[in-house]
Amino acid sequence: INQVTISAWVYAESFSSFTSILSLSEESANPSIFSRIQMYIDASGYPTLGVRVPDSELNLSTKRANEALSTGDWYHLVAIADFTNDSMAMYINGNFSSLNGGSSVSFSQDATTNSPSRSAAIGAQDDGSFGYFDGIIDELRFSTKILDPDVIATEFSNQSEPLDFYQL
Repeated sequence: INQVTISAWVYAESFSSFTSILSLSEESANPSIFSRIQMYIDASGYPTLGVRVPDSELNLSTKRANEALSTGDWYHLVAIADFTNDSMAMYINGNFSSLNGGSSVSFSQDATTNSPSRSAAIGAQDDGSFGYFDGIIDELRFSTKILDPDVIATEFSNQSEPLDFYQL
């Protein structure tokens, strides 16, 4: 896989030190806390994407949106990782959000390991041991292609104002 898009509607009641939306583990004999791909919200409310390429790397490459979320509101989040072009992007409510340190990242290979994840979790760390999401996660999507910004904006508009259904 050389491209990944994760999207979800989230409604957070609170933020802990690590509030997971989606975690996919690396391949290992047992479930582990070592994520291959992770979308989460940090303790200050900033949506973050973390990616480990390859699985053997010690640390996640992370990029955090420069816009913090508030508790008690719905948000449409979209995170994109492009391993071939060494870039990451984040969209909040259909709008591009700048990332801390810019969108450039240096992945050590141009695709994730082509092997199954040992474990995955929605609203928790891969192995289910921590990072519990306090709130609601709806319409979580995982894609192996990059969504066009117009598609992202339309998806947000269609769900936030369903009576005003937009077409591309």
